[in-house]
Amino acid sequence: MRAEYALVRQELQADCFAGVWAHHADNARQLLEAGDVAEAEGRLDEALTAFEESLALRRSTGGREASDPHAQAALSIS
Repeated sequence: MRAEYALVRQELQADCFAGVWAHHADNARQLLEAGDVAEAEGRLDEALTAFEESLALRRSTGGREASDPHAQAALSIS
């Protein structure tokens, strides 16, 4: 699970750098089109929601993968 957190942190850092680049590139060269920022925010919100749901599923399964038969049994009990 630590590897997953490291990957998520890396992805979030990359998203942050992309946002900084987009901000400066748009200010310097007006590269963004209307709606680009709103679209990016929407996609980031979707990704964060999916990640939070994944974490909640992990917590409810005791940290096991949902495909694990023991985890599936734990889900069906609650």
